[in-house]
Order: sequence, then structure tokens, then C-alpha cells
Amino acid sequence: MKKFFFMMALATMVLSVHAEATIGYLLTVNNKDAFPAETFEGVDEKPEYNAAAWFEANYIEKGIGRYVSLPEAAMGDLSALKAIWVNVDRVDLPDLETAGVNADVVAGLKAYVENGGNLFVTKQANNIIYEMGRMGFAPNWANGGYHMGGDNWSINPYLALWEGLGGVIDCSEHPIYKGLVTEVQPDHGKDVFPMVGANARTDNNCFWIDYFRKDPETGGKMEATEGYTHYDNGNPLRLSEYEADWNLKVLGVWGQVQDHCSGGLVVFNPEGTFKGTIISCGFAAYQWGTSNLFIDNVQQLSANALEILAGKGTAVENVTADKTIKGVYNLLGQQVERENMVRGNIYIVDGQKIVY
Repeated sequence: MKKFFFMMALATMVLSVHAEATIGYLLTVNNKDAFPAETFEGVDEKPEYNAAAWFEANYIEKGIGRYVSLPEAAMGDLSALKAIWVNVDRVDLPDLETAGVNADVVAGLKAYVENGGNLFVTKQANNIIYEMGRMGFAPNWANGGYHMGGDNWSINPYLALWEGLGGVIDCSEHPIYKGLVTEVQPDHGKDVFPMVGANARTDNNCFWIDYFRKDPETGGKMEATEGYTHYDNGNPLRLSEYEADWNLKVLGVWGQVQDHCSGGLVVFNPEGTFKGTIISCGFAAYQWGTSNLFIDNVQQLSANALEILAGKGTAVENVTADKTIKGVYNLLGQQVERENMVRGNIYIVDGQKIVY
């Protein structure tokens, strides 16, 4: 009998840990070891593996995250998850379907967001936002190979530095940047966030580099007419109408940029049937490669995004390795040896109340 109740308590504990998982990671392969190695000059850069391994160590192993398979994304009930991270960053990848993210998976993620679920979407996965209909035109697609960098690539949180753009838009205090290290960008003298250094890296920007207005009839982008649907970089309407039309907020641009274009870090607010929020990062500088000298900033930005989407208590620094009190306790909080448990009494066994 003791063994029976112990096993029941253990099973309940396992189920409760799974139930506590509030953040998902879409695993586009059978297991993380199946991600491409992407070897460059003798080093396996393996960016997708590194991202998944980091998530596994900091979320899954600590009880607040779990993997989401492609079939589950397409057909499963994801409502228990407050946020799902979709990361695709692969050299020579022709399209998302080749990575397993087919129309059924996109439809499942669309339904998830429409029901109030939140997404963190990075690199090539940003095409999902277009395919699900939240954005009316496709982001840039890039899949080039590695080279050795000669400088740092960064994110600039200061938009509209040029005179005549209506004043600087300072996003540097946004919680997405909490805990990131900074450096001074020599072109404009502002503090920026370096994301990848002078190391092996790709140059794959996968976001909406150019800004277009929304066609109110089709929901797609308007035909680019200069001065009306497509403004000069020096026109403040270029950003304000882009953000208003698509109900989004640009939080950062390429490190050297002094206007407000090339917004590669964006928050898509709830809009229409889409009740959830999407955070999108498609900068080439956002790289999980093994050689990245600024991987700490990449990790911190990712943790911040997930905390914003999933809520308080989900930050990496707030996650404890063991959230359940192990052992047997009576209702007075006194620890009891298992062999001294008395039949008919109520105990807390590994965090679960049972009648012995």
C-alpha cells in the first residue's frame, strides 16, 4: 500500500511539473541532436541546436518549459502554454516547409495566437507571421553561409536620430533590453547592444527591412507610391504610419542606423482576430552560433522576450531547479519518515497532499 501511494504521489508530481510548463519551444526535428551542424573552419556553429539546448537547460529542466512537436503544433491543444518560441536559422534553407513548418503547423500556430497565445519568433521563422496573415507582406528571406566578421553587429534602440524626424524615440529602457551589455556606436555616439562579434557568422536578415502601408481593402501592402504609401527615410510618417497600419511597435534598428528604418525587433500587438502578442527578432546579428562572442546578449534578449510574453516568474534568473519540496511531511509541516506513516492520516508527499 505504501508503494502504491508513493507511486501515485510520484505520478502526480510528474503531471504537475508538466502542467506547470508555461513556455513551449517548437522543435522542428525529432530531437535537438538532429539539427544541422553548420561547420565552418572546423567549428560546428549549430545555431538551432544551441538555442534549443539553452532552452532545455534553462526552462525544460527547471520545470517551466517543454518542447512542442510539429504534429502537436498542427493539431494539438496548446492553450496551457502562455508563449511558444519558434526559431529557424539554417544555411541554404529554401523555405519554412523544408524545415517542417508546413501549412498545417502555421494554421495551428495561427489558431493559438487567435486564442490569445503569444509567440516569440526569430530569424527565418518570421515568415510564419506573414503566412498566418498577421502581416500583409513577407519579410526578407536570407539563408547565406558563414564568413569571418571584422566588427561587431548591434541593435540600436534609439530611433529617429536624424534632425527633422520629430525627435528621438528612445526604446533603450524597454524590458526586452534588461540586462544586456552595451557599447558606444561610433557613427552616432549612442549606446547600442552588440549581438555578434568579429567571429564566424552569417549575414541573414529575416525581417521587414522596408516599411509599406497597409491596403485597407486587401489587408496586404499598398503599391509603393512615393510620398503616399512609401515615404522617404527622412519623413517621420514612414515609421508612424507603418506602426499604426499594422498595429506594431519597432523596438530597434541596425546598430549604425540613424533614421528609423530596418526595424528588426518588433512587437506585434493583438489585432483583429489575433488576441495574442508576437515578438519578432530577425536581425542577422541575432545569432546562436558557437563562435558568437556576444552570445550572452542573445541569451538575455531571448529570456527577456519570453518573460514579457509568459509573465512574471518565468525569467531565467527566477527559475529554480526544483520547485517541489521533496519528502513526506504532516500537516504541521514536520518531516516524517516514510516507514512511520500512519494509515488514514493525511500527508504531503513530494509536494502533493494524499490520504495514506
